[in-house]
Amino acid sequence: MASSVNYWETVYKTRAAEEAASGHYVGFGELASLHYSLRSSQPYIAFPTNHALLLWLSDLASTNNMTIQIHMEATTASVTELEALLAHNTATKIVWDHAGWTNSGVMTAGTAAQLLGSHSNLYLTLKLRNPDSDALESGHPLDSAGVLKSDWQSLISSYSNRIMLGSDLKYWEAAYTPAALLEAISTLNTTLLDQLSASDASNLRTGTAQLVYGM
Repeated sequence: MASSVNYWETVYKTRAAEEAASGHYVGFGELASLHYSLRSSQPYIAFPTNHALLLWLSDLASTNNMTIQIHMEATTASVTELEALLAHNTATKIVWDHAGWTNSGVMTAGTAAQLLGSHSNLYLTLKLRNPDSDALESGHPLDSAGVLKSDWQSLISSYSNRIMLGSDLKYWEAAYTPAALLEAISTLNTTLLDQLSASDASNLRTGTAQLVYGM
């Protein structure tokens, strides 16, 4: 077993170093450290967000001016692990995907504000969908009428230069064609942006991504 583990660790490090050195990429990810299986087509994935190989990857990313993009459901344990990853190398930009979409009910505006305030190398992407559970509703930036919630208004006003729009567009979702899903996402994104100041909207739309990815 040890030899097999050592082999795959060597493969992981070799490939990551080669791709970083190629100059073709701006980041590693989306890496799913905690992914819930909510339907039969989805895998359950769990490994520590502060795993030794992710800490190693953080150092590699920093050396090559690359980001690490994380998919992580928020729990007490996983948030603690994320903070350890963030603190390991503060020069590495860590992007936490899918803020605004919390299957656990933990990733709220309050959680995001605490983490952004404590870790200057943390960035968020937003995932806007129409919530269909209490947990998702608790973390959604918009209320049922499409009005931006006050806690999210405060969060974005304070940290718009570290938050960007995302899509999490999946071509296989049976309920939508990709074009229809993208249109639904675009509508929600526009609803959010229309309630922000011009500078905050510009950051979420393009400014933060330009900063993070050097676009």
